[in-house]
Amino acid sequence: MKRICVIFFATFLVWNSVWGQEGISDTLETAYAVADQVRMVQQVGLRSLDLKASRRIISVAGEGDVLKMVQTMPGIAAGSEGSSAFYVRGGNLGHNAVTLDGVRLFGYSHLLGLTTAFPNSIIKDVDFTVGGFGGDSYNMLASHTSVRTKDGNFSHLEGEGSVSNFILGGYVSAPLVKDVLSVVASARMSPLVVGINGYKVGVYDAFGKLTWRVGSRQTIRGSVFYSSDSFSYPTETGNESMGWGNLIGNLEWSYDLDTNRELSMQFSLNHYQNEQRRDLIFGGTYNELGMFSDIGELAAHLKYRAWQESGLSYQFGVRLSDMSYKPGSTKVLGAEAQGVVQPMLAQSLFANAYGEVRYDRKNKVNLLLAGRLNYYHNKDQKLRTLSYWRLNPEFSFSGRYFIAPWLGIEATYDYLTQYHHTLEGVPLGWSLDLLIPADLPFRPETSQQAYLGLLTCLGQHSLSLGAYYKTMQDLVYFSEPTLFFGSGTTQWVESIKTGSGTSKGIEFLYQKVGQTFNYHLAYTYSRTDRHFEEVNKGVPFYAKYDRPHVLNLTMDYLFWEEEHRKVGANLFFTYQSGHLESVKSAHYDGILPGTDHRVDLDYYEGINNFRLKDFMRLDVGCYAVFEKPRVTHKLNLGIYNVMNRHNIFSIFYDTEDDLWKSVSLFPIMPSISYQVSF
Repeated sequence: MKRICVIFFATFLVWNSVWGQEGISDTLETAYAVADQVRMVQQVGLRSLDLKASRRIISVAGEGDVLKMVQTMPGIAAGSEGSSAFYVRGGNLGHNAVTLDGVRLFGYSHLLGLTTAFPNSIIKDVDFTVGGFGGDSYNMLASHTSVRTKDGNFSHLEGEGSVSNFILGGYVSAPLVKDVLSVVASARMSPLVVGINGYKVGVYDAFGKLTWRVGSRQTIRGSVFYSSDSFSYPTETGNESMGWGNLIGNLEWSYDLDTNRELSMQFSLNHYQNEQRRDLIFGGTYNELGMFSDIGELAAHLKYRAWQESGLSYQFGVRLSDMSYKPGSTKVLGAEAQGVVQPMLAQSLFANAYGEVRYDRKNKVNLLLAGRLNYYHNKDQKLRTLSYWRLNPEFSFSGRYFIAPWLGIEATYDYLTQYHHTLEGVPLGWSLDLLIPADLPFRPETSQQAYLGLLTCLGQHSLSLGAYYKTMQDLVYFSEPTLFFGSGTTQWVESIKTGSGTSKGIEFLYQKVGQTFNYHLAYTYSRTDRHFEEVNKGVPFYAKYDRPHVLNLTMDYLFWEEEHRKVGANLFFTYQSGHLESVKSAHYDGILPGTDHRVDLDYYEGINNFRLKDFMRLDVGCYAVFEKPRVTHKLNLGIYNVMNRHNIFSIFYDTEDDLWKSVSLFPIMPSISYQVSF
């Protein structure tokens, strides 16, 4: 079956490349025409995502989202099936920054990662950057997904209602004062809020934004975003619950000094919290165990931009951020309430000054030079004598030079620093991770990354091939994740180890953009390792989501298009190496020294010593758009996992049967979404 799929897709690609005659499309904002060709060229390391295409992605949730599209890009390893988790060029999950209008969104997933916390309807555009970061990117090591929201409609009322497998949503925008003041409002919820057989789910998000045009040069924007996820389900011995939520308040002011200069200022409030709790009866006694993380941030950002017709542009800015961290765990064992174990209660001050210079000489040269100087100070509020500060420079470069009209060479280099650590939860990809600040024992994480590649553009077709090498220092590893729920938990900080990592890989991307037929084929070969002196006897080991081979193919074909009607089909195919798990290599009986007491002993050959079976999935779907004078209907139908392949999510050891067993999440299932807009 695997060979048949590969041969079919390869034949289809070659046939269309030779015989396809679609017209030239101008749907890419950064594409520009050269004679009879179209160059699908963007800044090196940057990919502007197609919002319409992202909504048509087949997903378990029914409607696709931008992070599902991110997972199809080269250099990306997806986390657990169906989740929004992604690992960029060997980095950890917590190395990715997702921002909403410039404010970091720490919990960006809904429904355990099945979809994103923010709705598609409010998005204006999205940029995804993996190298050559701009000056205003900060406090991350792997990628930046920048989501910018709509300003609203200043002339008339517009709205949208949507329904999919698990989400109901509504969106409206209207002018409060025509051409002067507009409002945007959005709300979503999951219909699973009603408890069934003890299971309870609560999933909500809401967004509101006011945009005020103060004269012809000034604009003031104020917005609020809220999201919440809560899950509770019974177990044989008690009950388990988990949840997370975001609250963001944002105020922006921008002023056009003239046609080529802009000054902007931003103030934001950001609060994120998560919690996981286990209530159980053990030995006839009630026990309560839990873990939680709480982050608060107040931030201000001042930025100046200027650009010239020659292609030269500048950007300078200053950012200040005051953050509080409250990670911890709770325990109630029988009648003994041991309270909250909170080994750190920290306040961090972050100051960042940056500048960048860009030069874009179309058809020939694209350059970016960006520098940042970071001041970081962290103080433990419990131990007020414990203080830690750092002054760190950062640097980014990207460049492209066209050797010929159809052939270019491109490169990026980044030296980056991150001032918080993420203790990744189990399973990975859920927003159940503990976030702790950098301090004396857990210094800021740093990375260096270089990329070199070739780019060619031939009409509607573009192809890139390159290689990257990345080193990471002061990474964290939580060696005993089960201690969060262990009765012996006192200071879980003692289980955090620090070390380093490397990643290297080859990335390939082939795209075709046309009015009728679009596709992109991405392939990555990479290896990623970790090295911790106190873990695995100091021997380096491969990272859990080291996937040597990742192949993704997306297709979109427009069968029929009239003035007010459109019908098309889409397809997604992925093949990935299985992720790694730690399994015991042997089992034997032992005797406690000085006694006759026999015990069971397990021998582990090493961490992440077993690779699961390869992951493969095929999704197919179709869509239809019907436009009427005042209303537009959009229907997306799909089949997720057409081959009904039981891809392994995780494995566990069954002590009764004395063997390892696997767990799969999603069989073949329908994917449905419907939107009506006016």
